[in-house]
Amino acid sequence: MQDEDGYVTLNIKGRKPALTSAATERNYLQVENKNFSGTLHRLAQQFCQYLIKQSEQKSGASKYGFVTSSSPPAPRPRVFL
Repeated sequence: MQDEDGYVTLNIKGRKPALTSAATERNYLQVENKNFSGTLHRLAQQFCQYLIKQSEQKSGASKYGFVTSSSPPAPRPRVFL
C-alpha cells in the first residue's frame, strides 16, 4: 500500500501464527479428549455401581419372598475398570 508521500508499506505475515494456532488447537483437542475420557470413565463407574445395587436389591428381595421366581438370584456382576 502506498501512502501520500510515496512510501510503500508491505504487510508481511509469517507462517508462525498458523503453526501456533494449529498447536493451540491440537493442545485444546488433547485436553478435551482427556476431559471426555475422564467423564466417560466416571459414567461407566456410576453405571456399574447402579447395576450392582440393582442386582443386590433383587437378590435381597428374593431372600425375603418379595420376588416369586423359581430361578436362583442372578450372580453379582464383576466389574473391571
